[in-house]
Parts: sequence; structure tokens; C-alpha cells
Amino acid sequence: MKTVEAYGISNIGNVRDNHEDNLFVPENQYIDEKKQKEIKSNKVLIEYEYKGKDGFFAVCDGMGGHSAGEVASRLAVETISKKYKDLLTDNKDALIKFVKELNDYVCSYSEKNVDCSNMGTTFSGLAIFNDKIHLIHVGDSRIYKFDNDKCEQLSRDHTEGCRLVESGVIKKEDLHKFPNRKSLYKYLGRKVELIADCESVDSSARLIIASDGLSDTLSDEEISNVVFKNNLPKDVCHALMDECLSKGDKCSDNVTIICIDIN
Repeated sequence: MKTVEAYGISNIGNVRDNHEDNLFVPENQYIDEKKQKEIKSNKVLIEYEYKGKDGFFAVCDGMGGHSAGEVASRLAVETISKKYKDLLTDNKDALIKFVKELNDYVCSYSEKNVDCSNMGTTFSGLAIFNDKIHLIHVGDSRIYKFDNDKCEQLSRDHTEGCRLVESGVIKKEDLHKFPNRKSLYKYLGRKVELIADCESVDSSARLIIASDGLSDTLSDEEISNVVFKNNLPKDVCHALMDECLSKGDKCSDNVTIICIDIN
């Protein structure tokens, strides 16, 4: 059986004054409400480490107002913690059902709490169980694979801009002209029946899950250069975070990264 070695890191970034990202790393490592309140500047760095045989990992990027986004992402990771054993599975239907039920929960919480009206969060996860890997994803946080000096985005961005490019309406190089290109059409908290993307990942390569704070700050080439220069997941995460924070105001969002090696 292969060994999973992972490192997770999260930072508020250079511009924001609240931290709406969250992450889940076994065993029960995530940003709880108390920790959220302590994150007031980019001097605070959240770090988690894991080494084991199986595991479920996730990054959630909250949205919907000053406080509501961080509530949505926290609800997601808290639910992962409660349902963790159920998520150690290679059953795609079970993973899709979990995300559907999680969406219903986030929607219900939003309706019952006026301060959380219209909140939402992305959800990008990897279930690693019995040497099998499954991707489960909604939103525009990303899952990458790095292998043979190549970077491959495994997840699909559920944004209006990506949908227009895929349909041929807009060319990728002209996407920056489209004002609503970052608007999400699929995320936790949207009051529709949510069907997450779920697929098998055939890889013992390096995998990274990250909020769009990473991909909006660094190009794929810049990310790849950092990833392939560092051997350990911890070193990868710290180097990527340092590179993001060095970009000044371009690092305008929270940044959360989980690097996973499977050997």
C-alpha cells in the first residue's frame, strides 16, 4: 500500500482583511471559528501536516459578504470532519451524494441565518483510499497534477468565463475583456440540485489543491517552476506562498494550498 504525505498552508494574502478560505487535512485539521478570528494579517500562517495510508483532503473558498463566506467554508470542513470515515471510499456515487447533501445543508443554514444570506463556497477535494484517488469538485478552486515536468489542471473551473471559452463564444486570450468571467455557476450554497464533478485520478504523481488566490496570483508556468524545484510537500507549500506574497497587491485574495505526494 502506498504512503500519502501531505502539507497544507493558508494565508489571508496582502489585501483582504478577512479570511474566507478553509482547508481540511487529516486528522481533523481545519480552521475552526476561533482560528478564523485570529487571522488578521498575512503574518499569520496556518500550517497542517499529514502522513498516512489513506486520506481525504479539501480546499474551500468562501464567498458572500464580509463574514458569510468564512462561515460557508467552515461549515464544509466541519462536515468533512464529522463524515470523515464515509469519505474514505472509492465509490463515486457516495462522494457525489455527500456534496449534494452538503450543498443542501449550506443552503438551509443560509436561509435560517440572515447574516449568512446568499453565502457560498467552492469545494475541491481528493479522496485517497486503497491506492485509488477520486477528485470531487465544484467551483474554481483547482486540482493540479505535476508529473514528468508537466503541470495538468485536473479540475474544471465552473465559471462563466470558462463556460464561454469551452462553447467557443470567446477566445481564451480575450477572456480578460469579459467582466463576469469569474462568476461561478456551480458552488456550495446555490439553491439548485448540485451535481459535483467526480472522476478517478490515475496518478502517483504530485497533486496540489489550491484556492484561486494561487492561480490568480501566479501563472501555471510560475507555479510549475516552484513545484519542480522543491522535493518535499512542505517546501513546495512554503515556496509557493512566499512567491504569492512577494507579488504585492497582485496577491489580493486569500491563498490556500495543499500539496500531496503519493509514494
